[in-house]
Amino acid sequence: MGEKLYNKLVRDRTPEIIRSNGDECSIEILDDEEYIKMLDKMLDEEVAEYHADDLFL
Repeated sequence: MGEKLYNKLVRDRTPEIIRSNGDECSIEILDDEEYIKMLDKMLDEEVAEYHADDLFL
């Protein structure tokens, strides 16, 4: 299987869980500015999913 790249924020234990399943992963610890940018991107994605979901309309 090929390498997958996810440019996403992850919860603290996610890398630990991945590794416990025998898979490999790498992480990057962001500085405050990059972290805020990623949080903003994640919020935009969540809001778009909310608006796309017909259950709430």
